[in-house]
Amino acid sequence: MGARVIVIVDQFEEVFTLCADETERRTFIGLLGALASGTREAEPAGLVVIGLRADFYGRCAEYPELREAVEQDQVLVGPMSTAELREAIERPAQEVGLELEPGLVELLLRDIGADGGREAGAGDYEAGRLPLIAYALRETWERRSGSTLTVAGYEKTGGIRDAIATAAEQTYETLPEASQQATRPLFLRLVKIGEGTQDTRRSVSEAELLSHSPVSSDAEAALKEFTRARLLTTSEDSVQISHEALLQAWPRLRQWISNDRTGNLLGQQLEDDATAWERSGHDNSALLRGSRLDTALSWARDRPGDGDVSPLVGSFLRDSRRQQARAGHIRRAAVALLAVAALVAATTAWFAVNRSGAAEASSREAILNQVTAEADQAASTDSSLAAELNVLAYQMKPSSTTYTKLISAQDTPLASVLPVSSGTPDSIAFSPKGNLLAAATGAGVQLWSFSPSAVPRSLGSPLPVGPGTADSIAFSPKGDLLAAATSIGVQLWTISSSAAPRPRPLPPVASGSADSIAFGPDGDILAVATGAGVQLWNLSIPSVPGLIGTLPTSAAGAVNSVAFSPDGRTLAVGALSLQLWNVANPVAPRVSATIAPLDYYSGHLSPFLSVAFSPNGRLLAAGAADAAIHLWGVADPARPVSLGYARPDTESVTSVAFSPNGDSLATGSADDMAWVYNVTGADAYSWFNLYPVLTGHTGAILAVAMSPDGSTLATAGADHTIRLWHLPRTVLFAQSGFVDGLALSPSRDILASGGYGDTMTLWNVANPAAPTDLSGAVAASGMVNSISFRPDGRLLAAAEHNVVQLWQVSDPRHPVRIGLPLPGFGPNTSAFYVTSVAFSPDGRTLAVGSFDHTVQVWDVADPAHPVAVGPPLPGVPAQGVESVSFTPNGRTLAVGGDDGKIRLWDVADPSRPVPLGSLLTGNVGSIDAVAFNPDGQTLAIGDAAGSIELWDVKDPARASLLGQPLTGQTSDIYSLAFSPDGHTLASGSLDHSIRL
Repeated sequence: MGARVIVIVDQFEEVFTLCADETERRTFIGLLGALASGTREAEPAGLVVIGLRADFYGRCAEYPELREAVEQDQVLVGPMSTAELREAIERPAQEVGLELEPGLVELLLRDIGADGGREAGAGDYEAGRLPLIAYALRETWERRSGSTLTVAGYEKTGGIRDAIATAAEQTYETLPEASQQATRPLFLRLVKIGEGTQDTRRSVSEAELLSHSPVSSDAEAALKEFTRARLLTTSEDSVQISHEALLQAWPRLRQWISNDRTGNLLGQQLEDDATAWERSGHDNSALLRGSRLDTALSWARDRPGDGDVSPLVGSFLRDSRRQQARAGHIRRAAVALLAVAALVAATTAWFAVNRSGAAEASSREAILNQVTAEADQAASTDSSLAAELNVLAYQMKPSSTTYTKLISAQDTPLASVLPVSSGTPDSIAFSPKGNLLAAATGAGVQLWSFSPSAVPRSLGSPLPVGPGTADSIAFSPKGDLLAAATSIGVQLWTISSSAAPRPRPLPPVASGSADSIAFGPDGDILAVATGAGVQLWNLSIPSVPGLIGTLPTSAAGAVNSVAFSPDGRTLAVGALSLQLWNVANPVAPRVSATIAPLDYYSGHLSPFLSVAFSPNGRLLAAGAADAAIHLWGVADPARPVSLGYARPDTESVTSVAFSPNGDSLATGSADDMAWVYNVTGADAYSWFNLYPVLTGHTGAILAVAMSPDGSTLATAGADHTIRLWHLPRTVLFAQSGFVDGLALSPSRDILASGGYGDTMTLWNVANPAAPTDLSGAVAASGMVNSISFRPDGRLLAAAEHNVVQLWQVSDPRHPVRIGLPLPGFGPNTSAFYVTSVAFSPDGRTLAVGSFDHTVQVWDVADPAHPVAVGPPLPGVPAQGVESVSFTPNGRTLAVGGDDGKIRLWDVADPSRPVPLGSLLTGNVGSIDAVAFNPDGQTLAIGDAAGSIELWDVKDPARASLLGQPLTGQTSDIYSLAFSPDGHTLASGSLDHSIRL
């Protein structure tokens, strides 16, 4: 008989997470079964030892090869006894000649939670902590004294609890900023997000890992440093996290996972779906459709340029979107027509029924249901029509459901439709005063009298452009000239308020079509893009336009778009590459810089279809044929700096336009959709879409334009309509990146905001319809995670990364720092940050929640000299604190944790807090928001799954759940607020909605 074969398969759960599909999984399991049973010809029976984690135990029942082994031959491996733990520490050291300083072993056993009094019994330490011992011992060995592992060396590691976290955070902090940005997507791809199970590590090929980063060299640098720190392990063809314990021990990684658990799970599923699609030979039946596709596209749009969307997933989504778009044009048009018909029919029927009084209640209800159904159906294809139908439904029968829809839509742009009498509007422009709107169509140039508060009025037949068609139009900066690029050259008109536009002599533009035009900032120079290059014309003498010069044809190529910088010294030319020309001396233009990024999908150059400078000239935006919107910093035009890119959809980005103040960027695409982005203080990874996608066109969007006052966005579509979107004035541009801290003063006239941009802003919101910026961006010492006003409104506490700063805001135009920042608490405060701050109702106490698992109470009666009241509250979450809130009487403090638990404390005497009752458990995920109602008897908690629970806390020691969770929002609940009468609860979510 041959020798027995012993195969040890460690961490067998990886079979379920690493095998690409069920076929691979069954093949591997079948081979193990055959090896163990000896059924394969010419091979002796072997011994297969499988290490299987308990939460994957049930999966084995799905496979006949495993069921019998699990039933008959299992060995349950429990925690090691204290004696075994001691031997596991001492014996390896002895075998290599190392000594352990007296007391070190006992300290290790105490820190791991083993019961030193039960030498022979099973240990009672937390499962999964053995890797922490291994890492702490390795780090202690690095700090040994000669051949002795010392207590001092161990304490320098931060101990078992923080050894890995400390090493990971220190490694992260040493990386350059670009590599830090690349670390998050890199680590998330190395984690298998659990669905009903714990999160686990997984192996990924190094090539795949690096390919997901926008700049692979940044990810490669991060990979190298974490591997050098032995936190990542690289083999010949794969990378994995060295210690699974890192998933729980490192707060930053835990936060990356928990902040967007739903999104991370969706990303994993998309990778699996895209891989299956690729293996099927790009079979259309494997593409996404309907709501799954909408969800996936929304997920991808929120991750522009940060490495979360792999090229494979991008291609998968692009093909899915294209397939749906083919059928979508006809379907959207049909839905819109049906909805309009339903609106007219329902309105007529409703008022007819009410006049006659002959209809039964059931008939009224049937009409209402029809309107509501049509509104829901139109919501994803024409948000403006859906809003009109919801208004009609509410007028028919007021309901909380319809009211909530209207409240959620009140800060969403809604459009009125402006039909174009003839031809397709290929280009649109507002006059500098905003009193005219012009559109270039196949029939000429159509003009409307425009006012944001009135319906535009047509000014007669289109201005003729001869035998050709108008492709691009522009008003001069003074508004006295209108120029149109046509298929036979350029046409000029003189514009006045008292007379009809008068045609000017046609400049002798080179033969052929003019595709794009742009006036210089003084109106004296006109740039004309033709098939042969870019011509510069002098218009300072109106009656005799003169050709100044031509940009070299070889450099310009086939030009799609041109734009002057606000100072007139730079001309951006969008073609197969994007060139910046120095035209300070227009007679001798020269190239300052050439930008030629590769197509995201094909790897080849992708034409730039539209270019625009921001009003201050510091930003340049460009829309490309590969569906990307690029943004560069061009303070120095000779050295443009990439600020990342967004990919709002999967078809060409046809047009881009900045708002007059430069805070936002509007874009239109061939996918019939428009987007508006916040680009304040833009830097890479920090410009985001302000509103949900603007839908309603049933053909490609060909052009976008902003009105001079910024109140209206015009979009021109291939469906022969112009839509005028009324942009809400109630959307405030606080700073770059997301807003994490927000607070309304007790007087309800001052709003404080802060977030990713390391700044805080105070706003006057006494008139919510016309808020104004009071303070500008006030520099904070870090990301502003939470803000709280003292009840008198004169003092403000801001959580600024890992400290809390008190601000005197008696004059909100000039906030003044009070005293030194309050320090964080914990073993390594630099690695943790403050997540929540809350003043007590009397304003004398401040509660500070931190991601280092603590809540510290401060006496701030003297804001210049705050005093910590006792040590941090004990027994707070094993993970981080996410939210804190006082009852209106100030006697009870609620603490929401990242572990999904809520803790109530009696803080009547802040120096002697007393826990009240047992832990309250949320529905799913971390508790990101807690709020008491005005009488303090009901506590609302919002979690990471988008649900809200209400608890009866009249007797905090015996709190009880009230009814079922409130559901409807699809992502994290980050804010909750009760109305003053306590009858209404408002919730704000990461899904961009507010619900009542």
